[in-house]
Amino acid sequence: MKNKLDIRNYLGSLPDNNDTKRDIVYKTEKRIKALCGSEPFCRLPRLNEAEWELLTTLIGIREEAMNELLVPSSYEVEVMRKLNDKLFKITNELYARAFTMWKTLNNSELKPHLYNYLLEGCIDFEWDGFDTVRTLDNDGWYGSDFNYMLWLLSEYQHQDYHCTDHLHDIVENFDEKENEAKKDLTNFLDDGKTWAEGRYMTKPEFGDICFCYLMHAVCTHFCYSLPDVMHMDNLVIRVHLEYDKAFSDARLQSGYYAGECDEQTRHICGGNAPHMRR
Repeated sequence: MKNKLDIRNYLGSLPDNNDTKRDIVYKTEKRIKALCGSEPFCRLPRLNEAEWELLTTLIGIREEAMNELLVPSSYEVEVMRKLNDKLFKITNELYARAFTMWKTLNNSELKPHLYNYLLEGCIDFEWDGFDTVRTLDNDGWYGSDFNYMLWLLSEYQHQDYHCTDHLHDIVENFDEKENEAKKDLTNFLDDGKTWAEGRYMTKPEFGDICFCYLMHAVCTHFCYSLPDVMHMDNLVIRVHLEYDKAFSDARLQSGYYAGECDEQTRHICGGNAPHMRR
């Protein structure tokens, strides 16, 4: 089974009752633990190509079975509503912090050299022990080991080349004017329209929730089921500055660094290249 449609068709061929779905969750998690270890560890074990493909299939089957088990109660709707509000606020916090850092640096003594800098920001769920995974009143309904699976899925996300490294990220350089940077570093994705998409986020019970982009991304771009997402409690934002500068004698002589070469670079690379400042 290579994709969600294959998995959905497989689940559709089985008896349509919740006990069957819970049994699938239990059996897939049991096989996952046999493959990756029975307890959360710092990283996933080294797997060969066949084992990784099996893990991917098992994760996909579990995700679909978990979503199929979701029959949103008023309690779960409220959990989703509060989490959606939290994700929306976190997203705005990320952009606000990123722009504050951009503006501070752009108005600092570093400004003439900022072409070597890149501003990056991201949002992640980080598993860091059982207390970073929520316990909900109806966990028994799903029969899942949420603590273990959120560890595994977060590690899988970072190691699978089909996934992006972060739940959401932004990148900004210092080539633009302040008003243009502010436009880039504003949460333009959340414009008041819901990001509900797919058969699970669009369940009637969630109809009055205006899902933010980050909720959409977590639920549709990764391997987390909606019940998994409801258990996330340790969401982290990071904004950092990266300094990147290359020193190549040949490229300096050829003019490859035109527009971004300063006295230090010329000195390190021999000092005899023409001045190539912006």
